[in-house]
Amino acid sequence: MNLLVYLLAGVAVFRAAIHVDLISCAVALVLSLAIALSIGVLAATVQIALQKGSALIWLLGSGLWFLSELFSQFRVCRVP
Repeated sequence: MNLLVYLLAGVAVFRAAIHVDLISCAVALVLSLAIALSIGVLAATVQIALQKGSALIWLLGSGLWFLSELFSQFRVCRVP
């Protein structure tokens, strides 16, 4: 909700033109969700298989958090 307010304020104040490629946004959203879900399933599988994989689960969770934050902080066109 805050992002929408910031975008609308930026458009209103600076009269910025918005050129959004909805197909690319949808593809990026679907792919990022698929990656996050697959890492989550992998972490759950390791947890069940080892029944004491707390360090590995922490590592996978931290990696997933890092990738999620990286993706949300940078636009797709800026990440190589």
